[in-house]
Amino acid sequence: MRLERIALHHFLSHEDTDWAPNGARLVSLVGANGAGKSSLLDGLAFALFDAARGRTDDLVQLGATDMSARVEFTFGGQLYAVERGRTRKAGGKSYLEFQARDGDGWRPLTGDSIRDTQDRIAELLRMDAATFAQAALLMQGRLNAFAEATAAERKRVLGQVLGLDVWARAEQAARGRARDLEARTAAERGQIERMDERLADRGRLEELVAIAQRDLGQVERDTAERTAARDAITSAIAALDAKLAAGDAQRALLAQLEARVAELAGRYREAQGRKTTAGQAVERARAAIAAGEGAAAAAAALPDAAAELGRLEALRDEAASLDETIRTRREAHAAASANRREATAAWQASRGAASGRVDELTAAVAALVPTPCPKCGTPVTPGRDDLVRRRDDASRILRELGDTPPSKPGWMRLEVEATQIGRLEARRRELGHDPAALSAALTEIRRLEALAARADAVADAQASLAEAETAIAAADDEMARITRDGAAARAAVVEAQRALEALEPFREERAARTEDLAAAEQALRYLGARLRQAQEAAVHASAGIAALDQVGAEREALAAAIAALDAEVGVLRRLVAAFGVTGIPARIIEGVLPELEAHANELLADLRPGMSLAIRAQRAKKDGSGVVEALDLVVRDDAGERPLALFSGGERMSVSLALAVGLSRLVARRAGTAIRTLVIDEPDGLDADARRAFGQALRVLAHRGELERVVLVSHHEDLADVADEVYRVSKNGRGSLVELVS
Repeated sequence: MRLERIALHHFLSHEDTDWAPNGARLVSLVGANGAGKSSLLDGLAFALFDAARGRTDDLVQLGATDMSARVEFTFGGQLYAVERGRTRKAGGKSYLEFQARDGDGWRPLTGDSIRDTQDRIAELLRMDAATFAQAALLMQGRLNAFAEATAAERKRVLGQVLGLDVWARAEQAARGRARDLEARTAAERGQIERMDERLADRGRLEELVAIAQRDLGQVERDTAERTAARDAITSAIAALDAKLAAGDAQRALLAQLEARVAELAGRYREAQGRKTTAGQAVERARAAIAAGEGAAAAAAALPDAAAELGRLEALRDEAASLDETIRTRREAHAAASANRREATAAWQASRGAASGRVDELTAAVAALVPTPCPKCGTPVTPGRDDLVRRRDDASRILRELGDTPPSKPGWMRLEVEATQIGRLEARRRELGHDPAALSAALTEIRRLEALAARADAVADAQASLAEAETAIAAADDEMARITRDGAAARAAVVEAQRALEALEPFREERAARTEDLAAAEQALRYLGARLRQAQEAAVHASAGIAALDQVGAEREALAAAIAALDAEVGVLRRLVAAFGVTGIPARIIEGVLPELEAHANELLADLRPGMSLAIRAQRAKKDGSGVVEALDLVVRDDAGERPLALFSGGERMSVSLALAVGLSRLVARRAGTAIRTLVIDEPDGLDADARRAFGQALRVLAHRGELERVVLVSHHEDLADVADEVYRVSKNGRGSLVELVS
């Protein structure tokens, strides 16, 4: 992969940056800390692997709602483009696009989802974000990632850059196939065990067949005996039914008589209820006649009482109208007064602020001191024109405010309105409305109206009294007739009950015979069930014996298949061991370690004369019983071997840079991952001599063809001098700016 272009839109400090290193092999990005150099590289990591140093929403430039990062690179002679972006609108949404150059346009390679597209990018580059960060993009603060990683992580990175994932996939496939075959074998062995359990049941099934045949004969004999007994009981019940048939007519007559008695009793209760209701009506009518006395006098007094009530209600309505008018005008008067006070206070605050601003800007203009121009020597006063303009604007605002507070036309009438409200209140007091007198007058007129209304009720009560007395007489006559008819009906009921009691012995005998018949039927059903069970048992046992014969043949075939599967699993397990990390991949890594070690030591010798490092693929076990696969670093100097952590910061940085550059050279020289771009961000910790040596080493690597694009990011100017192109990153009023310097 050769980096061709980075385009950022509203990404961190970059509003719109479009940077392409042209044809230069060694490019330097220089600028002050915080100018946006590392942000440019964050755009590269974000676009390819979503691996920037902050959360995605934090990458959106302050004040913007969306951002994007686009990276174009050449890989295998083909130009590709990856663009990743984010919008904060509607809850936030991300996108990722992958394209390949096709003539004058771009051919889409984007998948159905962001995850699918990311997998396609990783598959093309044959590495993930972690490996890219250790082999191609050495960001500030992560230059020592490979040197200080664990042995397992170093081994993983080397395996990925060497394309050893094919062996991992082969191991996984072999392991999965072996696991599937073992699971299948285990299942089939379990099936054989179940077959053996079934085959052991043959003797029991043969015994069950014999028992079922004996049961069939006994059940058939018992069924014949029970059938004859049931038929005899059925004949006896038929004879009893013939004798009891005459009692059915008598029973129907008894039911009719009992219904007649119940009907007469209901009619008697209804007549008795009508008599009681009529008696109550008589009492109410007599009470109404007695209560109607004085109704005529009340009707004569009603007109005078109504006139007094009308006068009192008119006084009440006028007082209520005055109360509402006074309340409304008082509220309006209070609101206008408050409005005038608030406007006066606001004017005083605005005039005080404007006056203070004029004094402040006048003092600032007077305090300005002219300084000579660095180019022509003419005295100039930076910022004076702006201060004078701002002072004049403040003076204009002060003049516009005036010397007196503003006034509205309605405020002049506030005193007149107060006088008018006082007059209305005086009129309200003159009315002298008394709510108690109005309530007493209303109560009296209601009493008179209620008493006068009783005159019509007296006439109605007299008519009701006559009707109720007639109803009482009719009810007495009907109750006498019902009493006579009820006595005759009860006598007939007694006679019918005696006739039915004579048939009771035949009914008891039939009930006993019915119970015998039910017992016989139940016994026959039980024998029928036993017969079916015996038949089913015989059939089931015979079928089981036939099935066991088939199971025996299937067991022999299954045992032969298991033997073949065991042989295949053995072969697959040997392949898993060969494809695993301790097999062929370990031998390949051992083969490239000398090359990686030589690349690293070549640069380390320039950076730190007298220091060297070795990479060991194995280490002895703690108990001394053998060795384990590892990828340990051993660092030496004039004082001997020491752990990397015991060296100074500058020495550790030199070792980390040497290993990182060595890994990039190894990547560039291997066909598995053609990543021929190296980006190094702020290689701090090097003194001037080491920086000079490091820069020259990068220039040699870039120009002899091992790396096609090297980007060096630093705030050290001496490192920038070795580059083919130098770009300066700075900030203007809108964000970061990238400009070609030389």
